[in-house]
This record gives sequence, structure tokens and C-alpha cells, in this order.
Amino acid sequence: MIPPHALARMTIRPWMEKRSAHPPGVAPLDPAAWLHRDETFAAQMAMRDALVAERPGAVIACLPEGEDAAAELTALLEAEILARHGAAPDGDGIRRADGVRIPRALPPMHAAARLAQEDMLILARPEGSEEHVLVAGALCFPANWTLSEKIGRALMRIHVPVEEYDQRLGARVQRLHDGLQPGRPLWRANWNFAAGPALHTPTPEAEKMTRRKERAAPQDWRDAWLRVERQTLMRLPRSGAVAFGVRSLIAPLTGCTEEDWQGFARAFAELPDDAARENKAGAAILAEAARRAG
Repeated sequence: MIPPHALARMTIRPWMEKRSAHPPGVAPLDPAAWLHRDETFAAQMAMRDALVAERPGAVIACLPEGEDAAAELTALLEAEILARHGAAPDGDGIRRADGVRIPRALPPMHAAARLAQEDMLILARPEGSEEHVLVAGALCFPANWTLSEKIGRALMRIHVPVEEYDQRLGARVQRLHDGLQPGRPLWRANWNFAAGPALHTPTPEAEKMTRRKERAAPQDWRDAWLRVERQTLMRLPRSGAVAFGVRSLIAPLTGCTEEDWQGFARAFAELPDDAARENKAGAAILAEAARRAG
């Protein structure tokens, strides 16, 4: 059974193009397409509302140096959902497209977590620092990491223990943050496989480092789920901080077409070695992709 927060078939397919199949895979984004809303909106927003209410310390963080940028981001989110995403003013609050009212009196990152389907992270480059630092976040749907371990950390340290994020990739990502211009956002998509449809999957670094993979690869590919993160980078015009948005989508692997499987096979073939392929997908999915590719 497909839960209401999941799609029957994945609608964003980065593995189908060479540019987007592997990191960094960054492309320009129309500012009008900053946020992404689909048929899972009501179900995902209900999950986000519950997490903010029940586990605020796990999903919300804001350092003092991130407060101004957090307020700026929340104001931009309000304006965007009012303009393009079915929200409406409601006294001293905003009524989302699903009918839920969000008070404007909420702390900025609490509001950010409840206004859109995207998780939102704010990164700023302190004076004298070589890297951007995570200064605020609303993270309801972490893919095997925890906000409490990353807040206040610089970009390279944030990505521990992601094997693919080496010094060369880290330098490229830092250059992207440095060169980002207001009004000219960027986007990319990350894709992985999971053993189930859960979106809230926080995992401490120590636990991740004891495992080879960032998710448990199922023994049968039919039990696997495909998780895509539509990631956006936007320079906040007033504070100069970077808003990193993560829109999480999940769908059963059984919903993929033959075209999708051909794309998987090409993307796997482009990885540097068998270890990288195994880490990406696991034996069962790799075998099925090879079978379908002929």
C-alpha cells in the first residue's frame, strides 16, 4: 500500500540525464519554481505540523547569528505561497492550501517548517571563514542525518560521513555558494534507494559510520523505495545568507517504467567502481537493472 505522503510513481527523475544523474548536477532555476507542491501536500504538511508540535528540538534549530536570515526567509516563503501556492491571508495568520491556518506569531523557523513542503536550511559565511556554516534549519524529513549534529558546522563537516563528498566536490559546492546571486537560484536533485517509505529518518553520525550504506538495501528490489530530494539554492537578498531547500519525494520502485530502469543502468555504469555501485543501490537493485538493460 502506498501511504498518502508518497507518490505512486516518481515525478522528478534525475537519473535520466547525464548532467543530473551525479553530483553536483546543478542547473539554473526559474525563481517562480522555487517551491514544489504536488498531490502529497496535505499528507506531508500534516506530518510536518505534527513533528514541529511534538519534536521541535529535533526538527528546528536557529543560532543567534541566523535569526535575521530566518526572519527574511520566512517572509519570502509567506509571499511565495500567497502568490503561487494556494495560500490566503487569514487575519494575523496565513491559511495554507490544505486549509490549515499558520499564525504569523510563530518563531521564524517554526513557521518555515509549516509553510511549504520543503525543508529549509540557512547557511552563512562568517567573516574570515573559508566555508559557509549552517546557522538555522527546519528539517522534518532528514535522510539519515540529524540537525542537532550539523547546526553550527561548516559545509565539509556537515557532510561527514558521506563518502562521495570529498575535498574536490566540497570545493565545488563552496564555490557555488560563493557565486550565488540574488534572484538567480539554482537547483539539483539527489536520488537514492530506501527500504521503506518513511521520510523522517534521523540517524546519528556514529550509527551511520558503522554501516556501509546510508540506507538498508532490501533483499528483493520489489521492496525498495526510490527517494528523490529536489534541492534549491537561493541567495537571500537582504542578509546575504543562502537558503538551501530540500523537497523530499518518495515512491515505490515497482512504479518505475522500463525507461527508468534503462536510466538506472546508465547511471550505475557511470559510477567509478563496483563499490560505488553497491553503495548506491545494493545488489538486488543492481542485478535487476542489469537484467533489464540486457
